[in-house]
Amino acid sequence: MIKTVVIALSIFSSVFTFAQTNEDSKHLTSVGFQVRSISPVGVTGKNTYHISSNGFETRISQQAGFAIGAVIRTNLSEKFAIETSINFTHRRFNMEVSIPDSNVFGSSDMTFIEYDIPINAIMYTQLSDRMFLNSSLGVAIRYQPSDTRVFLYPEDRHYFTLYGLRNNKIGGNFNASLGCEYRTEKAGSFYLGGSARLPFQSLFEYAATYNYDGNVTDISSRIDGSFLSLDVKYLLPIQKK
Repeated sequence: MIKTVVIALSIFSSVFTFAQTNEDSKHLTSVGFQVRSISPVGVTGKNTYHISSNGFETRISQQAGFAIGAVIRTNLSEKFAIETSINFTHRRFNMEVSIPDSNVFGSSDMTFIEYDIPINAIMYTQLSDRMFLNSSLGVAIRYQPSDTRVFLYPEDRHYFTLYGLRNNKIGGNFNASLGCEYRTEKAGSFYLGGSARLPFQSLFEYAATYNYDGNVTDISSRIDGSFLSLDVKYLLPIQKK
């Protein structure tokens, strides 16, 4: 994990150094930070999964989450820019298990952590002297540091083990966003918008195991992990060179 973070920071700082030392005065650079509120909306993919086998039923659904990160943007012209960042994303899922015939029920939450480095192309549409409409498309490299596991003991001799198993440590997303940006010369820029993340592969595999007196039932499903988000971003005043 430490090695991956060091590599990510190296890439991040390299982009920053290139932008700051570019001799072309059109290549203006700004830095800042962003906060993203992850919404459990199933528009971009399934939000809730129901799985059952041999009287064992389970449900997993995405809950609200958040992401925070640092941003670097280099303006290529008055209408186009390239933006990158490094983000920490906190994903949360709720899981319910049941054996209806035995009147056994249980629930728990699972936290899933990931880091990502997106590279997005931004197009500006000027609405007024200070207001701009920003639309962007891009991709992101996603890193998942670990699997997750939860134990449930709702009744004597009935217990459940629930897993969130990574498909790979490294993955990717397709990114799209749309929002408005208010710019000032001295105070910087303020952005409010929405975005969508579509993973190139499933986020993780959800596996649930039910054990009763040594009798085991296993069921699993791949979890898409797509989401919509509300994004708030602040950029410091633009600097030349």
